[in-house]
Amino acid sequence: MMKVNYFYYVVLVGIVYLWQIYYLHNLIPLLVYTILYSLFVLTFLKRKIKYSTVLNILTYFVIVIYWMIFHPRYLYGNPFFLFSSIVAIISGILIIKDEEKKGLGLLSLGIIINVIMATDKNYMRISFLDPIFLTISFITWRIGNERPKLQTSQTVYYQPPIGYTTELKKTTFIFRGLPKNCAPTLEVCGIKYTPNIEYQGDYILELTFECSWRARKVKCNGKTYKPNKESGFAKLEDSIIINYYEDVTITQTTNKIKNTQNPPNSSSVPQCWINNKLSIYKIDGIIGEGGTGYVLKGNYSSKEVAIKVLKIQGNPQEYFNNLLQEASNLINLSNHPHIVKIFAINNLDKFIIDEIIKGNKSLYINNPPMIAMELMRGSLYDLLKEDAFFYSVRWRKNIFRAVHQIAEALDYMHSKGYVHMDVKPQNIFINKIPSDPSELDYVEFKLGDLGSAVRIGEKVRQLTLEYSPPEALIGKANPSFDVFALGMTLYVLLNRKNDRPDLKEMDESFNGDYSKIAISREKLNKWSENKDDVIRGALQMKYSIKYFMSRLSSS
Repeated sequence: MMKVNYFYYVVLVGIVYLWQIYYLHNLIPLLVYTILYSLFVLTFLKRKIKYSTVLNILTYFVIVIYWMIFHPRYLYGNPFFLFSSIVAIISGILIIKDEEKKGLGLLSLGIIINVIMATDKNYMRISFLDPIFLTISFITWRIGNERPKLQTSQTVYYQPPIGYTTELKKTTFIFRGLPKNCAPTLEVCGIKYTPNIEYQGDYILELTFECSWRARKVKCNGKTYKPNKESGFAKLEDSIIINYYEDVTITQTTNKIKNTQNPPNSSSVPQCWINNKLSIYKIDGIIGEGGTGYVLKGNYSSKEVAIKVLKIQGNPQEYFNNLLQEASNLINLSNHPHIVKIFAINNLDKFIIDEIIKGNKSLYINNPPMIAMELMRGSLYDLLKEDAFFYSVRWRKNIFRAVHQIAEALDYMHSKGYVHMDVKPQNIFINKIPSDPSELDYVEFKLGDLGSAVRIGEKVRQLTLEYSPPEALIGKANPSFDVFALGMTLYVLLNRKNDRPDLKEMDESFNGDYSKIAISREKLNKWSENKDDVIRGALQMKYSIKYFMSRLSSS
């Protein structure tokens, strides 16, 4: 596809619109075309290509509808209009199939024919340029969906993709001895790959990275076939031949349908990153796994960092787009002393995410979306589970100190226009693990997981029901949601339980029954009446974060 400057393309389309307006000399088409062109420019420049294409098609029909309503007697010229429209459609198809010269040549021929017919105003009353909008709709769709090569990813700090070379090297696996339509699977880091090439009875799989691999038995047509090599390590430019033979000792088979599109096995995927590099960071180990990602321990220039590799699940595109747009702001937010420092947010490029969602598993292994941040030593939730700390005389005092520090972090975020949206004990991190309760006084606390943060007034992207107010399920992001969550967190840390009475209603509301939100709020208000004043005010959403801090200080 030829390269197109977006600005020049918009101007060129505008010239066609201007011709339509000039040709008709009427106020109604002037208004309609002005509105359509304005919407086209707005949607095209915002990359809402589907809407831009629809607007081009609508423009094609405007003049037809106009003549049908105001001058139906002129429609006898429409057979020629239909002919030129077919020419325009064929031109558009040729252009999007990389036959630009043929397409533009045919389009030019159609315009010339229309010009000749339009010289007789009594014979041709439809504008000779109108069919070009059909061609424009094809071109708009193609330009908007043209994908650049994935040479770099949009990231706050630029690093080229791992393993990128101008001449892509490959690892080749050749599978032999299997019947037709009995494709094998190769397991790499818990991900199953199926060969996409068949040649002279062999199945061929090409990968663009070094890997540890495992070949499995193949069950097909009531028979089982075993590989002569079951596992190994493959380097780039290696060609590995795996021969299969029928396993005659197996007499029973099962009709288990394999699904090569399953997500990576959660236990094996992080393992393949250990002792390898993600971006500039060498991965030393696995810290843990949460609902939204894997947390790895890494280092760069002898400095330890935590790497959160984000999971690709459900329909994540909106989440990643928002996170990419806010990346630099979130990094700046993390400069607060009680917020976990973010160093970089990598590989959130729309095209990378699209390719991973479509099943490009090697891209997820080599260039996963990730957040590099300050390495903490645990969370307040970890300490909560330890009897020695929870039952110590120092626990309550240090919990109030911890919550006050997190409140300071939230106050800072709110002043910058953001709501955290996922405050809970698991996201309050500690800078050191105390060996006994006497060391609690020296622990510093920081608020983490800024990836959940959104701007005040924007759509809530994620939350934890146990720590969220009912209003968060239907409202836009509000600082009072964080105050509620911090109050709920304080209650859990002091009582070692979360027994709020409305969790059933919260779950039903989350699943679409919004009539339960009022019931949930009523239960919460009644339940919180006998709680500490600072907790009650937060749960009833009566406190700002500053007032919450003042009540903490006096408790």
